[in-house]
Amino acid sequence: MAQQERTLRLVNKLGLHARPAVNLVKATEGLKCSVRLKMEGMDVDGRSIMEVLMLGAPYGSELTVVTDGKHSEECMKRIADMIESGLGEGVHTEEGKEGILGKLKGVFGGKEQSEG
Repeated sequence: MAQQERTLRLVNKLGLHARPAVNLVKATEGLKCSVRLKMEGMDVDGRSIMEVLMLGAPYGSELTVVTDGKHSEECMKRIADMIESGLGEGVHTEEGKEGILGKLKGVFGGKEQSEG
């Protein structure tokens, strides 16, 4: 099959943390094709949990998914279905949530502190 490319928006509340990353990678099991995930200049192997986690993609992020190989069409369908249904965590509809990484920035000093 020909290469497939599609841009998908993360709709689960906490974004692409460990559990959704595992679900995404598992969706590609048994298929003969490569999977690349692209976001904000990063390009990672979508079949590697560690690389998927490196994206640090929060809720609302847009991922460009590229599949290539014998089962690229089926793989893209599985990935799109998984992302559009919330990666096993359900769909969150409230806009403006920062996801788990945004919350951690606040905990570990990512927010500006006022002088006083």
